[in-house]
Amino acid sequence: MNISRLVSGMVLFLGGLIMVIFSFFSNVRVVLLIYGIPLFFIGLAILFNSREDNIEQIKKRTNKRNFSKNKKIKGGKKWIK
Repeated sequence: MNISRLVSGMVLFLGGLIMVIFSFFSNVRVVLLIYGIPLFFIGLAILFNSREDNIEQIKKRTNKRNFSKNKKIKGGKKWIK
């Protein structure tokens, strides 16, 4: 498990959970629920998303230009095909 995914998922999950719990004891109940419920579920989605662990391997790019066919301009800085 990726440590950055774990940290960000736990922060969002706990932040959303705390907002939902405090919404029952606060006067701004609707605002805390509007922000707390999505944070809670986004945190869960980040924690349980294991598909990100399988990252594609980057393939080595090969340089297919043939420099023998290219001509050099005076100064040797630019190439023309």
